[in-house]
Amino acid sequence: MITGTSKAVTWLLRAARTRTFPPWHLTAAFTHQRLSLSSASSQKQQLPTLTLYTKDNCPLCDYARSALQPFMHRFLMEEVDITAPQHSEWFEEYRYDIPVVHLNGDFVMWHRVNTELLERKLAELETCPAEV
Repeated sequence: MITGTSKAVTWLLRAARTRTFPPWHLTAAFTHQRLSLSSASSQKQQLPTLTLYTKDNCPLCDYARSALQPFMHRFLMEEVDITAPQHSEWFEEYRYDIPVVHLNGDFVMWHRVNTELLERKLAELETCPAEV
C-alpha cells in the first residue's frame, strides 16, 4: 500500500528523472526540509539548561542521573565536577550536599532528585519561559 508521503516522493523522483518541472521546485522541497531541520535545532537551543553538580564515586549522583533520564528530552544537561580545580567555588558551597540541581542557573534541589518538583519547574518553563 502506498501512502500519501510515498506517492509524493515517487512523484518527485519521477518528475526529477524526466525533468517535467523546473529545478526550482526541487530546490523548494529541499529548502523546506532544511528550514524544518533548522527550526528543530533552534527549538533545541531554547531548552532550559539543567546543571548537575557532582563528583566521581558518588552513588547519590548516579541515582540522580537515573532519575533524570525520563526528563532528558526536555532540557540540556550540563554536569559540573565540583572536585575539578576550576570549580573550587562550587566545592566550597556544595561539598556536603551533592548532587545539586540548578535549572537555568537557579537552585532547584539537592541530595536527591524530586521528580514531582522537577516536573513542576519544567512545566513552568515550558508554559511561560520568559517569566521563569
